Amino acid sequence: MDSSVAKPWRLLRRRITAIPATVWLCFCAAQCAYSQVSSNEYDSVLGAPEGPRRWFGDIGFVPPKGWSLSAAPDGSMVVMRAPTAPQSPSCAVLLTRPVASDGRHLAVQAEAFVNAAVPVSTREKRFEAYRGRAGQDVKLSRYEGISGAGWTYVDLLGNKGSVFDHNFTTIRAMVAQLRSGIVYMVGIAGQGASCMTNQDYRDDYVWSLLFHGLNLPGYAGESPQLKEQLIGRWSRFGGRILLSDEYAPNGRFSNSGVHGSYYRDSVNSSRIRPEVDAQWEGDGSYFVRGDRLTTTSSVGEDAGKAVTHLFSIVRTPAPDRPSGWGYILRVVTEHGQIYTRNKEQ
Repeated sequence: MDSSVAKPWRLLRRRITAIPATVWLCFCAAQCAYSQVSSNEYDSVLGAPEGPRRWFGDIGFVPPKGWSLSAAPDGSMVVMRAPTAPQSPSCAVLLTRPVASDGRHLAVQAEAFVNAAVPVSTREKRFEAYRGRAGQDVKLSRYEGISGAGWTYVDLLGNKGSVFDHNFTTIRAMVAQLRSGIVYMVGIAGQGASCMTNQDYRDDYVWSLLFHGLNLPGYAGESPQLKEQLIGRWSRFGGRILLSDEYAPNGRFSNSGVHGSYYRDSVNSSRIRPEVDAQWEGDGSYFVRGDRLTTTSSVGEDAGKAVTHLFSIVRTPAPDRPSGWGYILRVVTEHGQIYTRNKEQ
């Protein structure tokens, strides 16, 4: 681990694991200066970061609303901590300054970083290392993507500790590749915490707004790559609903949905038949700027109204797919939720 990060991590080891109420305060304006988000930065964006933009060196970020902010004494990292009741599971997010990359895959570096930096005491040692769901290699959980500004990243989700004695911590680790060095953003949630991501609901609103609010050095513009990746058909099936969105290269989009029910043919029959209860479809135009997707529907009560959301696209290992990858579209909504679609291949 880079020596500029190892020392403060050692100082914070116990505090990070328990995430106590007492953390170092940031007294140095140069280390933890902040400025207000410009008044028009997120105008007309539904579901966007709120509050002042803070600057940690040359890294800009928008802390979750109501979270406290502190920093390591040497200024190597900043800690954002969720408000929680006494004796309740806690959440924190750690954001480092840029450090040197060792040249390995970003997922390998993120795994090593968490294993070195976030110890978890446990009676059952089986899952002492940073592991994925059911003890799998945490690197299999990885999301790989590119931000709206153009920096690439890898995002892992796993646990440290033991699920057998109910003493484990959920850890989400993202590492962003800069033109010079890398930056870590690590989320830590105690067992049973509801203030951040978990294994069942990975695409969390708090984490998503933190991600979209990042401003990393050397990336001030808008990358065209998300626009290129968006083209195609994206769908999701869950329960009784099938949703589908399609984005064409000519700037037009269409969406459709079907809600169905299942009925038994007769009282004594085991045969189940589906029946459509409702279906809908729409179309319109869209355009993309960085990580902002603006759609204007041509039909319905919102016809002619432009709506803008933050979005991202990631790929994740999928051995059952011909390409070996699955692609996920994630859109931040104004209702504190993330809706996802899988790309049809």
